[in-house]
Amino acid sequence: MRKIARAIIIRDNKLLVLKRVKNNETYWVFPGGGVEEGENDREALEREMTEETGFEVKAGEHFANYHFLVSYMDADEDFYLAEITGGIEGAGHGPEYEHVNEYEGTHEVDWIELSKLEEADLRPEEVKNKLIDFLEK
Repeated sequence: MRKIARAIIIRDNKLLVLKRVKNNETYWVFPGGGVEEGENDREALEREMTEETGFEVKAGEHFANYHFLVSYMDADEDFYLAEITGGIEGAGHGPEYEHVNEYEGTHEVDWIELSKLEEADLRPEEVKNKLIDFLEK
């Protein structure tokens, strides 16, 4: 099973996401990625955020866990509230941005206004809904 750490970052009433265009579909995901050997979730999250978004972040409180099983992956995702501490948006340098890579589709740093979160195709939907409930409190 693959361990994945993802960030929930809110700034200026917007949620930081990655816009994905893949298989003629456009949707958004929470940024983050795989936990490598020797890393804990928070270390992986902070490394992945720099690679994917260009932002330096500090991982905070655990927010949610989501397990999924699809034909190509059995994954356990942990979501953490996090904050941006530095870096430059769009300066990501992870393997998904290399000219030749193993990733399908495109990855693009994006922001979703919190007021539009409900209608956004943000995945996984279960975590999106938990976030909406959390923000309404």
